[in-house]
Amino acid sequence: MNHKIILLLILILISNLSLNAQRNLFFDYYKVDSKEVLDTLNSIKYSDPNKAITMSFEALEFYLNKGPSPVSTSIYNVLGEVYLKKDLPVLALSYFTDAILEFELTPKQQRLDRNVNMPPWILINLGNIYFNQGQIIKSIEKYSLAEENFGLVDKVVVRDRGLATTYNNKALV
Repeated sequence: MNHKIILLLILILISNLSLNAQRNLFFDYYKVDSKEVLDTLNSIKYSDPNKAITMSFEALEFYLNKGPSPVSTSIYNVLGEVYLKKDLPVLALSYFTDAILEFELTPKQQRLDRNVNMPPWILINLGNIYFNQGQIIKSIEKYSLAEENFGLVDKVVVRDRGLATTYNNKALV
């Protein structure tokens, strides 16, 4: 009888090991750069949102071990956008808030635009949530913060597109 129990335990352990070895990894992070990860997430976030969520969590698991960065900020933003698209504003708000926190924890010299105090595209997303929830004052506050921060962006095209989006959203309010 003891042999059967031991054999059963060994089989269970082996089956657990094989299940862990078959984990579906979308990226080999040691061979793929962060730009490719973010490009992939951004390309599928609306066409295959469930896959984007799975891939985002996998990517977060890898990148959070490296500390706050523009990559982890962007991954939280992608999650927020996916949940906003799925009409889950509470989850979206949570991930956009995480993205802003991650941005604030990222050392200034590692940020993509060192002049910006808060990530303006994420502020627009927050404004959109508040607008959709009928919280007009909060949405205008976020759009105004986005406008202020887009004014600090170095890249002219990014600044102009961001300001155009911000002005359009404010006009819709």
